[in-house]
Amino acid sequence: MNKNEAFSRVLIDAMLAAQRWTVSDPNAVRFEVVMPDATRAPPGPP
Repeated sequence: MNKNEAFSRVLIDAMLAAQRWTVSDPNAVRFEVVMPDATRAPPGPP
């Protein structure tokens, strides 16, 4: 992770926490998934 990406994550995580999201809870936050063929997985149900 480069410095800009790390700084962005800090800002985004702080904004999510301010909205009462628990970013460490896998049931509350979904991470982007890249498939073996370099496409992205479609979003699943919330």
